[in-house]
Amino acid sequence: RTSWCATLNPELRKPFYNWMAANELNCPDLMATLAAEAAYRNGAEWLRQCIAYVEGNVSYVEQFCREHLPQVGCMRPEAGYLVWLDFGALNLSREQLDELLVNGARVAMNAGEMFGPGGEGHRRLNVATPRAVLEQIMSRLQAALR
Repeated sequence: RTSWCATLNPELRKPFYNWMAANELNCPDLMATLAAEAAYRNGAEWLRQCIAYVEGNVSYVEQFCREHLPQVGCMRPEAGYLVWLDFGALNLSREQLDELLVNGARVAMNAGEMFGPGGEGHRRLNVATPRAVLEQIMSRLQAALR
C-alpha cells in the first residue's frame, strides 16, 4: 500500500493530499515503507529484468496476433503493461464480443468503451503476468475465434 505522487503545483497538491487523508491513504504501514525503501536501494536489477520480461510479453502478444489472430489488431503500449486488442473487424456488438470473450474464451478484459469514444470493439489485456498464463489466454482467444 505504498506509492508516490509528486506535483509542483500547489493548487493540485492540496486537494489531492486532502483526498488522500480523507480516504486514509496517506499513512503506509511499516512493511510497505520498508519494502519501498528496499526496492529503491536494491531493486534496479529486478526492475530491469521485470521491464524486459513485460516487453517480451508485449512482443509475444503482437507476434501471436500477427500469426494466429490476423483479424485482431494489437496496439503496443507506449508505456506500461496494458495492450489494446482491436476486435472491430469481427463486427460484433459489445454484448456479442463479451459473450465470445468471457464465455467462449474464458478471458475477461476491460472494454474500451469505458475509456471513452473510439474504444468500441477494443479490449485491454494486462500482459504483466507469467508467460505461461499469457500463452493460455492467447490460445483460448484463438480457439474461441475459430
